Amino acid sequence: MDNQFIPSAIALVSKAIDADNTQDFPLALSLYRQALERFMVGLKYEKNEARRQTILERVDGYMRRAEELSVHMAEGGAGDGPGGGASSTATKDKKKGDGDDDAEQSKLRGALSSAIVTEKPNVKWDDVAGVGKGEEG
Repeated sequence: MDNQFIPSAIALVSKAIDADNTQDFPLALSLYRQALERFMVGLKYEKNEARRQTILERVDGYMRRAEELSVHMAEGGAGDGPGGGASSTATKDKKKGDGDDDAEQSKLRGALSSAIVTEKPNVKWDDVAGVGKGEEG
């Protein structure tokens, strides 16, 4: 089975970047979130470690951009726009402010971290239920 989640996520990120460049921030944020979800699922099935690391680096950047857009939209779109000089101060103010987006961001980060296997599980064939049943039948 081919891992179709990563190409699908890349297509969504491309659309998100296009929407971001045209300053359609609500659409861009929605597309970034959908792409991040697909990247998380795709990472579970990705076996190539070098590719996993590259994807994780990109996902981190996309997540930061989604956070910037979320902060920008929560402020009502005021300022120089996300990614400009106002976004770094907005992020600092947001950490002090209301927790709606913080909860959403921590949920997204938690889902991403749960999708990442950091160590090799210690599972042996004897631990797998029903392995011997196939030989008996």
